[in-house]
Amino acid sequence: MFKGSQNTNFKSDSPIEKVHEIIQENLETLGSVQISDSGLIKINASRFDGFVHECEITGTVREKEGKYSLVLDWEAKPKWLIVIVIAVCTIGWGLPVLILPFIASNDMKKKASSALDNLSFELK
Repeated sequence: MFKGSQNTNFKSDSPIEKVHEIIQENLETLGSVQISDSGLIKINASRFDGFVHECEITGTVREKEGKYSLVLDWEAKPKWLIVIVIAVCTIGWGLPVLILPFIASNDMKKKASSALDNLSFELK
């Protein structure tokens, strides 16, 4: 429900394995990072999860002639059953509970932005 995306581009003469290692180190602030050989990124975003929402961070890194493009996508998904139960049991609290995934999405945005800035600085 609450989604975002951020990207960065950089050049590197290092082998792709070294670049993946540097990317992984810089994205560790978001959670445990896994990068496949094909460039798919999966980050365990459970640190952003809450009682009424679950978070997911994925991405891709692509290389072409020493030029890299890194895209991160994140999403905070409300647990609708819990939101509905809260809305029914405590009239008026269902909608305010939806602010929590929004806050988590903003937090992921800030941390992703910081991680990508650090990555761009390190590889330039």
